[in-house]
Parts: sequence; C-alpha cells; structure tokens
Amino acid sequence: MRILKNDLRRAVAHRGFLWAALALAALMYFGGYEEVHSERATDLLAHLETMLGMGPMSWAFPAFGALCYADAYVKDAQTGSLSYQMYRMGPSAYVLSKTAACFLSACLATMVGITLYTLGISTRFSALFYQGNLPAYESVINSFDALVVEGRYVLYMFMHILCESLAAGMWAVVGLALSCIWPNVYMAFIAPGVILYVKDYICAWLHVPFLQILRDYQLGYVTRVPGILLPAAMVFGLFAGISLALAAGMTVVIRGKERGFFRRSSG
Repeated sequence: MRILKNDLRRAVAHRGFLWAALALAALMYFGGYEEVHSERATDLLAHLETMLGMGPMSWAFPAFGALCYADAYVKDAQTGSLSYQMYRMGPSAYVLSKTAACFLSACLATMVGITLYTLGISTRFSALFYQGNLPAYESVINSFDALVVEGRYVLYMFMHILCESLAAGMWAVVGLALSCIWPNVYMAFIAPGVILYVKDYICAWLHVPFLQILRDYQLGYVTRVPGILLPAAMVFGLFAGISLALAAGMTVVIRGKERGFFRRSSG
C-alpha cells in the first residue's frame, strides 16, 4: 500500500497530469466553440453528451490520459531505478503498483479536464436541461437515462464523465503495457490513441461485439441494467479487468527480460 501511495503521488505530481487535464479542457473548448457561442446553446446536458460522444474526442481522451503516468516503466529504466525497485518489490508488486497509479491518475486527470470544461462553459447555456428532450430519455434504454427522468441531471452528467474517465484509465494502461515491450516514451503516449482510433474503424467494419462494448461502456451506454451502482460497477469491472489482464502480461514480459529471454529471442 505504501508503494502504491508513492506511485500515486508521483503520478498526480507528474507534469503530464496537469498537461492532460488542461489539454482535454482546451480541446473540448475548441471542439464545441461554435455551438457554445451560438443561439443553440440552450441545453448543457445535451451539449456535454454530444461532446463526449464525438469521434475525435473519444479518441483524444485516452491519448491525453496516457500523459499522466504511462511512461513510468520507461522512466524507471532510463534513470536506473528499475533494478532497485524490482529487487525491493518483485515484478508482480511493481507492475501492479504502476498499473494502478497509471489507471487512477489518467482517470482522475480526465475527470478534472472534462469538469473544468463543463464549469467553464456552463454560463453560456440558458438551462441545464431542456424539457423538450425528455421523451428521448423516458424509454430508459440506457441505464443512466432514468436519472434524467428523475431530474438528477448533475448525477447523469457525472456518470457519463466517470465512464469516459474509466476508459481513459484503461487505455493509459495499454500505453504502459506496450512500453514494457518497446521501451519508448512515444509508444507509451501515442499508441493508446492510435489503437483506439483503429479499433473504432475495425469495429464499424467487422461489427465485432466485444469492441462495440468497449465503446458503448466508454460512452455510458449500459443497456437495460437497472439502478446506478450495478451499471457503474459493470463499466468499472470491464476496464479494470482489462487493465489487470494487461498487468499480468507485463509481469510475464518483465520476468522474461530478467531471464534474458527477450534478448536471446531478438538475437
């Protein structure tokens, strides 16, 4: 637990955390500038939901989230602290701590960035929710639609921000995992956004159900599951479970490197 606290402290204090949050807020501002400054700016909830669902935005969130701590392994290898940490903790504890810190910091930075944008543009909208849009939510197709029907608009927006942030956390771990195989900072930062971009096109082309679930859960579309806690737990379970699977793979890779397997294979 102490090791995890230290990693979390490093991740939040990392300059990439601030850059990620500010970059996301700025990107959303430029992306929604036209609507925010037009006469159409009436419904803050619908605007935020549109912004989170836009293709470029959904690809950018994980790309910026990776700035927080996805380069942790590369930095440890470059500074020479990797061997010391491995000796002190062992590969499993090391990977689990880095994975948790990477996941949580990317998740938190994404939440901060989206929240900053939402608060910044909220005064431009005449209403939090336009009642004329209510019939679209009364069918309660997606789990969080009931919140709008019940008038809990802020909680509805928070749940969608949370889902987007959890997805960003998982994709940041993808960057961390790939950097264990190819120790390169650019691999850690750029690969998640590129893979997500390609994944969405493959999903649209091949109609792969699992890939579609990743996008649906990222957007908070958990269909026909009652309540709030269960669908939220399902979204968290999916992205955290994938992150743990990646952590297991990282442990195997690092142990293989310790035994010289990858050096012999490359030779």
